[in-house]
Amino acid sequence: MDDTLLDVVLGRLDRVPLEQRAERLLLAACEGDAALADELRGEGRAAGRPSPGDAEPAGAYLRSVTVAGFRGIGPAATLDLEPGPGLTLVVGRNGSGKSSFAEALEVLLTGDLRRWQVLTGAWREGWRNLHAPGQARLSAELVVEAAGSAIAERTWAGSAGFTESQATVQVRGEKRAGLDRLGWHNALMTYRPFLSHSELEAFFSSPSQLYELLFSVLGLGELTATDKRLGAARKEMEDRVKEVHKDLPALLGRLDSVDDERARSCRQALEGRKPDPGRALSVAVASPGAQPDGETGRLRQLSQVTAPGPEQVDLVVAALLEAADALARTADSDAGRAMDLAGLLRSALQHYHLHGPGACPVCGRAGALDEDWRVRAGEGSHPAGGAVGRSSAGPYPGCRGKGSGPQIVAARSWRALRAASRRS
Repeated sequence: MDDTLLDVVLGRLDRVPLEQRAERLLLAACEGDAALADELRGEGRAAGRPSPGDAEPAGAYLRSVTVAGFRGIGPAATLDLEPGPGLTLVVGRNGSGKSSFAEALEVLLTGDLRRWQVLTGAWREGWRNLHAPGQARLSAELVVEAAGSAIAERTWAGSAGFTESQATVQVRGEKRAGLDRLGWHNALMTYRPFLSHSELEAFFSSPSQLYELLFSVLGLGELTATDKRLGAARKEMEDRVKEVHKDLPALLGRLDSVDDERARSCRQALEGRKPDPGRALSVAVASPGAQPDGETGRLRQLSQVTAPGPEQVDLVVAALLEAADALARTADSDAGRAMDLAGLLRSALQHYHLHGPGACPVCGRAGALDEDWRVRAGEGSHPAGGAVGRSSAGPYPGCRGKGSGPQIVAARSWRALRAASRRS
């Protein structure tokens, strides 16, 4: 789309904002069919509005037009004009070549003749002048802003077809180049400066033709093209939605036959008056967060658990081996025997909490395990405590008498081993 027209569209968007998705589709349609197709596939340009295009081309005045072997002009003929602002009229009798000069200028600069698009092929085939069968040549002398004099030229060899021409422009002081040097291609297509006699008659005929002509002259035809692109894309999307709705009952029936929480979730998303295909798609492809509370969600959480690295595993294994070695060294010592006694005491405390006061399960002494015994053992209110958890170095209470020195050493060793295991 022409930059000037695009600026109008962007200004309207500033005054009447659209949702981001709608704005992106509109701007893509302004660019063309390919850009709109990319946007619909999710492959459009990065976020943001399109950047300005090329700079505005330089203006120019026409000094002369020379035609040879084209339409009603045989030998070379030149129409001289006064370059400058204002309105210039070319007046002459019928058949004097006025239209031939006008059409020659259009073909020279655009490579085509617009009015031929609605005529039969015979008109295009009869473009050469029968009285000048040799080379056909069109040229125009221009006065270009900031560049000076320039001569644009289009030529055909003696047997060349209409589309087999060569076009060049020679700006004074520069090398010969193509017509792109003038930078007018897009402007000539958008704002048509050439109107045939039949097109001018439309100003005085039906309103619809006048409307279409004004759109063409003012370069607003691209808005109509953009509207048609969006309309066609919308119809295509609506047709796809209709096809999906036709297939929906069969899909819901198949989901009912599958004993899987994902199938049930998909059915819940698709049934009802307002189906949610986006949520169904998230469930189907197992997107994170689609089923946070189900079995699939728990499995997904487990899959995200990070396993310890090799160095961390080596450290833990070394600590365990060290602890196991320390435990083995105390097995035949007084500390080892005291640890066995500590284990026995812990079992007795657990037995007391499960079965209440009674005889000692080791020695059988009646009434040995009572509340006084439990208090003396330092168990408190939790069955996992006991003398082995105390920081005191005092007597180690048991079922027979008072604790001995080895028992105290065993308790301290046990606490050290537990602390070491926690650090590991």
